[in-house]
Amino acid sequence: MPIARLTDLNWRRAFAEVALIFIGITLALLFDNWNQDRKERSLERQLLTEVREDLIETRSDLEIDIENSEMRLGRWRDLATAVAEDAPLDTHWASMLGETLDYSVLVAKTSGYRSLTSQGLGILSDPEVRKAITDFYELRLARVALFERRTFPNYNDVYLRYVQGITRIPDDVLVDAVEGGSAPPFVERYELRDPGSLPQDPMLAHLLYRMSFDTRLVLINYYRSLDDIEALIELIGAQLASEN
Repeated sequence: MPIARLTDLNWRRAFAEVALIFIGITLALLFDNWNQDRKERSLERQLLTEVREDLIETRSDLEIDIENSEMRLGRWRDLATAVAEDAPLDTHWASMLGETLDYSVLVAKTSGYRSLTSQGLGILSDPEVRKAITDFYELRLARVALFERRTFPNYNDVYLRYVQGITRIPDDVLVDAVEGGSAPPFVERYELRDPGSLPQDPMLAHLLYRMSFDTRLVLINYYRSLDDIEALIELIGAQLASEN
């Protein structure tokens, strides 16, 4: 059998075939990378949209928590001023105390962030957005929870028990509630058990100061959280708009 010599090969054709193979492989890899990047950007957009929707819901809940906290703080300030000025007690005192018998705790919606972390934060193409999201969920919310945990035991174990001990709801109101099958607005019907001794009770002044101080600390973190949410919603919105 004759053996082909190197001088007999068509080098131009051989190089052309190699070049075509190389170009084909390169194009296939480029298309695969482009397709993978397209899928990742689509997933990124989906996750960012979910995070943004969660932030909008969290903002609404936080605004309610801020409103309730500011209301309680206002009631405590009014009561503290009345105690300091030795103002006479009336039914308005009891109703103001009744309005403070509720405590707000921020419950942020985090399903979008959990979905994001399950995919890996590296899927976020903008490092500024990635840092802002992690700072909010890992730092800001942790600080809010810390101050809430510090405040709630004082409120629940000390303040609530004290107020429940110095106020009462008239028996006829309770009977009407049981017979009627629905609870009336109890806050407006609170009464003081011993109005005469209450202004001289040092525990009342102490608790009014303590709860006002603790609530101010929580509110500071609520305000900062609200600012962070507003900025983060705007930042995510800008990125989503740039990808259209």
